[in-house]
Amino acid sequence: MSLVHQVGKGLAAAREAGIVHRDIKPQNLFLAELHSGGHLWKILDFGVSKLADHHGTLTRGHVVGPEQARGEDVDYRADLYSLAAIAYRCLTGQPALS
Repeated sequence: MSLVHQVGKGLAAAREAGIVHRDIKPQNLFLAELHSGGHLWKILDFGVSKLADHHGTLTRGHVVGPEQARGEDVDYRADLYSLAAIAYRCLTGQPALS
């Protein structure tokens, strides 16, 4: 499935740069049409992203997710879990959790 492969590569590049997206969802994935006729999945909206070893976001807002509300930190695994949930929905037509 090209979505999982391409978005996974994008998340790996973000991780290497020390960035956790924190908001991977279908609305933040975009299928771009290339001039060559192919397609490329892109990750959008890094608005609530954070640097992996820092507590602040990359933006100046004070947006927190459920992990931060519970006093927990979030890392790249949250992005991978979200991608897996999207892949599950694509393959089965059902949400991962109901």
